[in-house]
Amino acid sequence: MLSVIWHWNAPSGILNTPEQPWWRGFYTEATTFDVAAALANPSSPEYAQILRDIDTIAVQLRKLQDAGIPVLWRPLHEAEGAWFWWGAKGPAAYKQLWRLLFNRLTTYHGLHNLVWVLTVEDAAWYPGDDVVDVVGVDAYPDDRTDALLTRWQPLRDRFDGVKPIALTEFGGVPDIEKMQRLGVWWAWFASWQGAQHGPQSAPDATVSRIYQSAGVVTLDELPEIGTGDPDSNHDGVTDEEATSLGLPVELDLGPAIAFFRIHAERFSLGHTAAELEESRETGRQDILTVPNLHDLFTIAQLKSLAIDQPFLVKDSTTGHFLLNLRLLHSADLTGWQPVVPMAAEIGSGGMLRLELPAAGNAAFYRVLGNPP
Repeated sequence: MLSVIWHWNAPSGILNTPEQPWWRGFYTEATTFDVAAALANPSSPEYAQILRDIDTIAVQLRKLQDAGIPVLWRPLHEAEGAWFWWGAKGPAAYKQLWRLLFNRLTTYHGLHNLVWVLTVEDAAWYPGDDVVDVVGVDAYPDDRTDALLTRWQPLRDRFDGVKPIALTEFGGVPDIEKMQRLGVWWAWFASWQGAQHGPQSAPDATVSRIYQSAGVVTLDELPEIGTGDPDSNHDGVTDEEATSLGLPVELDLGPAIAFFRIHAERFSLGHTAAELEESRETGRQDILTVPNLHDLFTIAQLKSLAIDQPFLVKDSTTGHFLLNLRLLHSADLTGWQPVVPMAAEIGSGGMLRLELPAAGNAAFYRVLGNPP
């Protein structure tokens, strides 16, 4: 089985300038093509150009079907971002284009080796259950150990086993073991490529650990999937069973189906509700036990921010009151360092204003007065 993503250059209107060369033609900023206008007028040259491109890619996909190769087919991805032309005109035009592509390839060209993978998370952009097989997430977090729970859970709640959920792009190598401890079970994951976003961006030990994890199935563990009579394989998978699973009967899918029968308990689609709840509870306990590992803090750490000493003291010699403030800074609520204000002034209404230096993404300040 192959995974194919289509970076579809706009059907026309490609700028092809030094700043926006032709090969960037799938980016919105590199083309003047208006997909909404094209779809609104089926008799227009632009609509014909859309069909021309679909027919062209169909020729290549047909070769794979003729060779008995199923394809995880992922076109029109990341539409909500609007950085690709197919998402530049909003969800209505996008959903219309998705359905046109689906119908043209499946009905007109008779391609049934495609597993349709939609990389769209916003429900407003979802084209419908009848034209989507798998829902995907593309993620490039700054923290490569991010479990992506906040992106997984909404999709899990929406689809609840109706559609598999895949991590279709990831910048680096995801921490699958941490994800699974928190109940985040992807059907598969795909690292992007290159020194910055590919597996080579992670330490060798990390790559080895993740790919050898019990929760990951690698290529060498997959069964052979060949062509042949699906009714005659030793697994007893009939045309009717393949059809009920939404799979093409032209392929000998028995070994693959048998494999997922055997290993289903390792994946979210094979987990019972009780097992999923147990996994989620394990994740919750992990957060409560070691919150600092998840960029969270304990109540005791937060209480250490409290103002616990008096600010005003009276000078016994002059009789004047002194306002003494001691400022401390911490990036993680464990170690504290003195802070020297960049500027201080008395504003209107007697407000004391202190300008403090920036201190990274996480900044905590503690204000102390005089010793009691």
